[in-house]
Amino acid sequence: MIREEKKANLFLPFDGRKYTNKYTDVTNFSDAAPVIRYAEVLFNMSEAYARLATPNTTESLSLLNKVRNRSLANPSTQAYTASSFAAPASLVKAILAERRIEFIF
Repeated sequence: MIREEKKANLFLPFDGRKYTNKYTDVTNFSDAAPVIRYAEVLFNMSEAYARLATPNTTESLSLLNKVRNRSLANPSTQAYTASSFAAPASLVKAILAERRIEFIF
């Protein structure tokens, strides 16, 4: 019964902010919730390569596209390429944006 109630209300407003109601057992932590996802590891590695003193944009783009391409309608035309970014800073911005999209709640 409680679980059904919470499914109906996925967002909890608190202090002017919205929080997810995805994880229901905050007392015992018995929900089957992953601690970390492989996509996060790929994003972290991609960002690290992009932030090197001499950025490795090829490897960074490869890792970023591994996560991004699995959800694109046509990866061959929609994937990021080296020409998509003028500088490593813009690549980092794209990585952070993709991370936000991937991990919304």
